[in-house]
Amino acid sequence: MTILSENSEEIWVELPNKLKTVISKKDKWIIETFPSWRANSHGYVVCCRYLKTEYGRAREDYLLHRLIIGIVKGFEVDHKNRDKRDN
Repeated sequence: MTILSENSEEIWVELPNKLKTVISKKDKWIIETFPSWRANSHGYVVCCRYLKTEYGRAREDYLLHRLIIGIVKGFEVDHKNRDKRDN
C-alpha cells in the first residue's frame, strides 16, 4: 500500500493490485494500524490478520468501510455512493 496524495481532508492510497482508494484524513489511523490492504474479489478494500488460537491459527478479515463506521458483525452497511473504493 502506497500513499499517493494527501490533503487537509482526504488521503489517496494505491493498493497492491494498482487500484486506488480514498479515505478521510481523520481515518488515517486505520491504514496505519492495519498496513496490508488490498481489494478483494468483490471490489471491497480489505485486510486480514492472523491470530493464535488453541486450535492453531485463525484469520480475521476486515472491510475498511466497516472499520471506519465502527459497525460490528450482524449489521449491514454499504457505501452511500455505492463506490466500494470510496471510503
